[in-house]
Amino acid sequence: MPKNNTKQKVKKILSKHLAVPAKEIKDGDSFAKDLNADPQDLSEAFEEIYAIFEIEEHRTNFDTVADLIEYVKDHIDELEA
Repeated sequence: MPKNNTKQKVKKILSKHLAVPAKEIKDGDSFAKDLNADPQDLSEAFEEIYAIFEIEEHRTNFDTVADLIEYVKDHIDELEA
């Protein structure tokens, strides 16, 4: 999957689970402060992201949207290597 689509796909999944329009989710947004993310909703979003991108190592402590996107991109690199 091209990396430029990764960011959009992650934001779309977050949007679905957090009830925030994807176009309003910014890379620097904090899950807790900016998006007021419910831990359960966030957990479900992470699980869907891991399933779609076939990531086996699950991490759940991200501060910002950018942190999550970078984590996903790093694991895509590992799969393609």
